[in-house]
Amino acid sequence: MLAMKFGGTSVGGANRITEVVKIIQAEKERTPKIIVVVSAMSGVTSNLLAAASLAAQGKQAEYEKICQDLLR
Repeated sequence: MLAMKFGGTSVGGANRITEVVKIIQAEKERTPKIIVVVSAMSGVTSNLLAAASLAAQGKQAEYEKICQDLLR
């Protein structure tokens, strides 16, 4: 069994995600049992923390803007 973890800039955009998929597919041919862990894309964790902080402070408009930006 093999565990593979990808995160940050390695999943930072469509091209990078495509490369990660190729790496996983190539490894799957050699190792049939793989566990893949994918972290949030670059910047997402920081934005989630900022949104949570703003929500806790009651700053709804700022919180909602970050949430909308994350959904794009």
